[in-house]
Amino acid sequence: MSARILLDTSVVIHLGHLAQPPPEEAEAAVSALTVAEIEAGIATAADDRERALRMERLEKMLADLAVVPFDGLAARAYGDVVAALRRSGRRERARTMDLLIAATAMAHGLSLYTVNARDFFGIDGLDLHPLRHPDSGG
Repeated sequence: MSARILLDTSVVIHLGHLAQPPPEEAEAAVSALTVAEIEAGIATAADDRERALRMERLEKMLADLAVVPFDGLAARAYGDVVAALRRSGRRERARTMDLLIAATAMAHGLSLYTVNARDFFGIDGLDLHPLRHPDSGG
């Protein structure tokens, strides 16, 4: 059986353009929170053409990836995520959606792949896999 992984919103946005993509053999999923972030991007698109393009990308993504809910297990893990960040001296700098996505990964035993690894540093127990941003030149 292949490993199950969770793709952060940053990975989904850059999927197909990453120099170092997530492992193809892995069973990839996204958090319902990532879907929410993308839906917000669709709703706030500058014009109908851009909105339609973003909606098409979302539909393709949802056809290929499972969606992991933010459930009771994730809600409990969120407390551990916040506590771990505070122990590491980080507080306001980390974004709430990122922390909720990290909690989802931890609650469901998933490795988290992200382009924005620094948003997740200091979270004990998170199996984090940083990927290079496509504009990083390396």
